[in-house]
Amino acid sequence: MNASKTVEIVFSPVFRAIFHCPKQTLLLEKGEATLKDLLSRLSESSGGKIDTLIFEKGLGFISAGLMVKVNDRVYTGTMLNQNPVPLEDQDVVSLLYYVSGG
Repeated sequence: MNASKTVEIVFSPVFRAIFHCPKQTLLLEKGEATLKDLLSRLSESSGGKIDTLIFEKGLGFISAGLMVKVNDRVYTGTMLNQNPVPLEDQDVVSLLYYVSGG
């Protein structure tokens, strides 16, 4: 059974500036089961304003430097492009800004 799921999204400052809030709760519909689905949904709800922060080479490819935390596990964009990350009901997803090196 592929039921709807409720997830909480926590935004780092760069994303807060776009969404105008520190966090939000989102109901994922049937068929929206992965972190990539969530990112696509957030792109739609922002009117594409976050696309340059999370995607490269079009909406199908997540930026390699993006970091996303799901509950206590951290994923990079590279990891997200290699394997889908399933979301569960009541997951907490934190959108972090890019990894930077020195």
